[in-house]
Amino acid sequence: MPAELGREVVDALVARGNHTITVLTRRVRSFDAMYLCRSTNTTSVQAAPRDDGSVGVTFRAVDYNDHADLVEALRGTHTVLSFVQPAADPGCSAQKNLIDACVAAGVKRFAPSEYGR
Repeated sequence: MPAELGREVVDALVARGNHTITVLTRRVRSFDAMYLCRSTNTTSVQAAPRDDGSVGVTFRAVDYNDHADLVEALRGTHTVLSFVQPAADPGCSAQKNLIDACVAAGVKRFAPSEYGR
């Protein structure tokens, strides 16, 4: 549900036309990419969508365990809406790391993903 909710929110913000939107996606580690290639019989894995048809949306692959990477990705961001999926974030470590990086980057507002759980 959070991914679907996130998509609905992004679509609504794009429709308004007065926001700069960056979607943070998980960076695929080489081990994960090898596993995904084997388990899905594909020859390549993208870390982030290049173009999903959303005009005005930028995708940026990040490592949610790398504080410096998250801070760099969030610099200049005013508001973060978190749509971290519970299954992808056992123990809420990704969301906690995202919150810590928001503080360090000077993000003014943070909405946690609890509304999507």
